[in-house]
Amino acid sequence: MPRSPILDGNVIQRPIPDDSLTILGYWRIIYRARRMIVGLVVSSVMVAGLVSKAMPKLYETKTTLLTVKEETLGGGISFGGGGGGGGKSGGGGSGGGSGSIAADVLGKSGAASQADVLNVLFRSRAMAMAVVQQLNLMNYYETDSLRGAMGAFQSEASLQQTPNKAFEIVVLSRDPKMAAEIANTAAANLDRLNKEYNTSSTKRMRIFIEARLAEKSKKLDEAENMLKEFRRTQRVLGDEQTSSGALAAADLHGQIVGLQVELAGLREFATADHPRINQLEAQIKELQGQLDRMEQDQVLGIATKNRKRAPLSKKFYPAFEEAPALGLSLLRLNRQVKVEEAVYGMLVGMLESARITEAKDLPTLQVMDSALPPDFPSKPTPLKYMGLAGVSALVFGILLTLFLDHLDRLRAYEALRDSLPAGESEAAVIDQNGNGSLTDVSPVPSKAVERMHG
Repeated sequence: MPRSPILDGNVIQRPIPDDSLTILGYWRIIYRARRMIVGLVVSSVMVAGLVSKAMPKLYETKTTLLTVKEETLGGGISFGGGGGGGGKSGGGGSGGGSGSIAADVLGKSGAASQADVLNVLFRSRAMAMAVVQQLNLMNYYETDSLRGAMGAFQSEASLQQTPNKAFEIVVLSRDPKMAAEIANTAAANLDRLNKEYNTSSTKRMRIFIEARLAEKSKKLDEAENMLKEFRRTQRVLGDEQTSSGALAAADLHGQIVGLQVELAGLREFATADHPRINQLEAQIKELQGQLDRMEQDQVLGIATKNRKRAPLSKKFYPAFEEAPALGLSLLRLNRQVKVEEAVYGMLVGMLESARITEAKDLPTLQVMDSALPPDFPSKPTPLKYMGLAGVSALVFGILLTLFLDHLDRLRAYEALRDSLPAGESEAAVIDQNGNGSLTDVSPVPSKAVERMHG
């Protein structure tokens, strides 16, 4: 802002505007306009108070929910190749690393967190429609449209997660009793939808396992019949090496099939780039390589052993030159039976776990604090609105005062310039006080001087 003119006789020295004012100068300007600022603040506070009183009152209530942890099932069941018994009853034995496959497949979806699932269910049309119909919210919201009532419910209710991992259903409505009923009804429907979602996932897994079990049961019967027929026609007796090798191969194959079942279960829910899917594919590939190498080693071992041993009688044993081929066939048939037994036993355990999980009728969300009708409205808050209006008016009044003062100074400066006689020039001279600032020095008529003094 320009400095005030300095009069020296009939000569006015006008400093060049540099917009510099001290804090004291600003305070003096504000103090002179104190009545205007105070009036603006008081009127703004009064208007805000009246408006907040006229606004409809809204009551906020909430229902607090805790998620119920599902008990892990199937962890103690051992799946693997049968110990010594043949057929379908020999499925319980050493299962290697496949003992927790059922719990892994049934216990995690791999697609989204529980908070994401609950938020999607809460914002779903099924949720809104159930609450609207149960509480007859079309009359409460005074609308003839079901879609309009559903939209009004979704705008008033929200699901929030607290820092301690609990969930809150917050409802903000104009009626305190109805707000509490909406919150409690929404909590019950959210638990129902979440239970249906989890049950449908387990049901799909159970159907998948049942199909695999029926397929493996048929293959096991075929493998047992083929082995029995081979031994009868070829008069070949299984030895200890063949049996132990088949058990080891069956154990590996059982692990591979178990991982394949888990992989198929994850693909029902997760995307193709899920890290668990990539991990399972790598494990299956590694175990398949181990199984191929084991088969090659067993074939070489049987061939070497049969070259060194001649049959006692051709009547009961095959010819010497046929022994390697028959040994290889026997190895493969034995291994096939053990593999089918291992897979069958594993699928039986997984099916039982799936059935138990599906049959459970436990709540997935536990209500810790039910919603109660609030005693006082949450919105609007008159004190908050009045305080905000007062602060805003104070800041606006100060800025307006400084702006108006700046305009007055500019108008005074222009008035002094216009009051100079025509043809007279202004000269910029160095101020004599030694501070080096430029000053315009111009002769001013006596009438202009009188106007400056007021």
